[in-house]
Amino acid sequence: MDPAKVVERVAKLSHLPLIKRYLVSVQERNISQVNDALNDLYIEEEDYDTLRLAIDTYDNFDSLSLARKLSQHDLIEFKRISARLFRQNKRWKQSIDISKSDKMYKDAMETAALSGDSEIAETLLEFFVEKDLKHCYAACLYTCYELVRPDFVIELAWKNKIIDFAFPFILQVLREYTAKVDQLAVTVKKHSEKSESTPVTVMPQVLIPGGLPPGVLPPGVLPPGMLPPGMLPPGTMPPGTITPISHIPPGAVPPGAYPPNVIGWRT
Repeated sequence: MDPAKVVERVAKLSHLPLIKRYLVSVQERNISQVNDALNDLYIEEEDYDTLRLAIDTYDNFDSLSLARKLSQHDLIEFKRISARLFRQNKRWKQSIDISKSDKMYKDAMETAALSGDSEIAETLLEFFVEKDLKHCYAACLYTCYELVRPDFVIELAWKNKIIDFAFPFILQVLREYTAKVDQLAVTVKKHSEKSESTPVTVMPQVLIPGGLPPGVLPPGVLPPGMLPPGMLPPGTMPPGTITPISHIPPGAVPPGAYPPNVIGWRT
């Protein structure tokens, strides 16, 4: 018979504890109805160790519903499981609120660090300052080191006169920033030396698609005023060419002729 149907029928009669062994034997199938029934039984028996093992092994259950149910339980271990389930579902604020209400500050710090959210981490720091939990403030700076802003930490510590508890954080930040600046200076120096030692090369002009660089004419096009080789300007005769009589202007003397009334030279 289908285990889900078995759970449904027995649950109506409120006799689930009677079939607990059966449910444990079929839980390896990871059926949601079976997992939910066993989780409820573990809560009734206040067996938080077995419950923690069950939710780690079999994940097919309504984790948010179980987290809400456990958050109302009187036992602190069940509340820790609730905060853990909220954290797994990325409900960071709800998880941290449960941890803070039961003074499980280490769990709250770990949740803030896992969230990756600077606002959540800085809000938790403010909570520790308001509650005068200086050592928790210092521990949270270590746990959430990558999330909190240095200026926020220093301002908060200075205003509340707990700068001594923030000083290890400040020293670590200064060391990291100094190392980064030194590395950047070395990189800039190497780049500058490389630029000075590299000869300047003139790149050939590259035709731009759809156009030509400024001052460059297309192939076969001459600049204004220049003629192709072998071509004379208009009105100019090639050397040794006799000007036709028809092209002699009126009153002009043809080549080799004498003007009127002029006697030519005799040999």
